[in-house]
Amino acid sequence: MPSTPASTELRQRQIAGEIAQLGLCLPGSLVERTTRCGSPRCRCHTDPSHRHGPYPSWIRKVGAKTITRTLSPAQLERYRPLFDNTKRLRELISELETLSAEAVEQAEGWAPADNRGRHSSYSEDTAIDNVSSPKPRTRGGYSEDTQIRA
Repeated sequence: MPSTPASTELRQRQIAGEIAQLGLCLPGSLVERTTRCGSPRCRCHTDPSHRHGPYPSWIRKVGAKTITRTLSPAQLERYRPLFDNTKRLRELISELETLSAEAVEQAEGWAPADNRGRHSSYSEDTAIDNVSSPKPRTRGGYSEDTQIRA
C-alpha cells in the first residue's frame, strides 16, 4: 500500500469508526405507492389523482427477484433509521473510495482524474448493491412510486 498523508489515514480511521457505529442497514428503497383497485367502476381507473394510497413500501432485490413489502405507518417509523443507516453507509464508502483513489493518484504522481476536488464524480459511480430506484409503471399503470424523504 502506498504511503498516505496523516490526514488521509486519520479520515480513514474516522470513516471506519463511523461505519462500526452504524448498526443494522436495510437494502433497497423506501417508496410511497399509489395504486388502482380491482373495481372497474372506481374513479382510480380513469383519474390518476384519485388513486388509492399513498402506501409506504420497501422495495429491494433478492437475486433476480424484486421483493415489495407494504409497511404500516408504525413499521415505516420503526425501520426508517435502518434506511438512514444504509444511506450513510453508502456515503461513507463513497468517501473512502474517493480518499483511496486520491491517495493512489498522489503516490503515483498521476494528475487527478477530476479537477473539481475531493467530492468528484468518482464517488457518484459507486454501486453498493444491485438495487435501483423502482420505475413507476405507466403502461397499464397499476402503481406510481415516489421516493420517501426523511
